[in-house]
Amino acid sequence: MAGQEPRIKVERVQTGARMEKRMLKTLKGLAEYFEISLGDLLEGIVLHAFEGKSPFGAETIRRIEGLKQIYDMDYDARASHRFVEAEPDGDLAGIAVVSLPAKDVQASIHFYRDVLGLRPAPEHGEHFHFEVGGAYFVIREGIPEPVEGDSKHFPTVAFEVNDLNRAVERLHHHDVHLAHDIAGDNDCQWVLLHDPAGNLIELVQFSKT
Repeated sequence: MAGQEPRIKVERVQTGARMEKRMLKTLKGLAEYFEISLGDLLEGIVLHAFEGKSPFGAETIRRIEGLKQIYDMDYDARASHRFVEAEPDGDLAGIAVVSLPAKDVQASIHFYRDVLGLRPAPEHGEHFHFEVGGAYFVIREGIPEPVEGDSKHFPTVAFEVNDLNRAVERLHHHDVHLAHDIAGDNDCQWVLLHDPAGNLIELVQFSKT
């Protein structure tokens, strides 16, 4: 289109960065206002900040102040580098590794790497590792245990995607059979499918808010 800046192709990656809860809610609210993703908003803020420019005009600043009040973000730039996390109730900090069994390990590696597009970890050790959202996903040799009752409709693991429709198109391109069509509610949309080893997995796209 005439007058439009050319698009720049990039490769986006997942990050396990942690942020203050109220700040994150405010950012998500602002992204929803602009009808863009949270990642797109953060990229714009960083690009402006790196050049010493303000990413927002007066109207957006007023919108941000309203969102800060809604989400009780009662601090300003003077709080920078002063946050201290509250002590957790226990010693657990998060999920580090999730593993799935596969009789044919190479077939599963191909599925998760080349069909779903997961990124292999730089070093794998004894088992093949993928990096997903700050954690490791591992394919190990083994046979999935049969699941009975209502649990057989519940996924062994769920992966968040940015665009579920695009992910489903990719699955169709690779002739992957879906357990059912896309389903959803007010919070998210999802689809279920089996990996080559028979593990039931889910792809889910959460709403922006």
